[in-house]
Amino acid sequence: MITGIIFSIYVGSIVLYNTSQKAVLNTQYAIEKWIQSNAQKAKLIGVSILMLTLVAATIVLGVTSGILFWLIALMSVLSLLVVIGPLRIVNYKYLLLIFIGSLLIEIFIK
Repeated sequence: MITGIIFSIYVGSIVLYNTSQKAVLNTQYAIEKWIQSNAQKAKLIGVSILMLTLVAATIVLGVTSGILFWLIALMSVLSLLVVIGPLRIVNYKYLLLIFIGSLLIEIFIK
């Protein structure tokens, strides 16, 4: 569940990052083009995803630890997104591979 929360935080952050007017954005994928052309809807979707992950974190981990976990995960994801995003080192294939690997580790260790 933790992996899903972190992945959802990443997705919400990517959606909000792609609505930026100042950042150098990638237009390789159709979903990114749609997000960039429909900024108001995308901002609503991005904030909704982040709020849903906050609710999920508080349900799974409890109120205080869920909020703290969500804030720390959000800060980590946003800082990595701002630093590594413009370099275009990590693409969606790598992220999917990391997500699946982390999910498998979480399932089998638990």
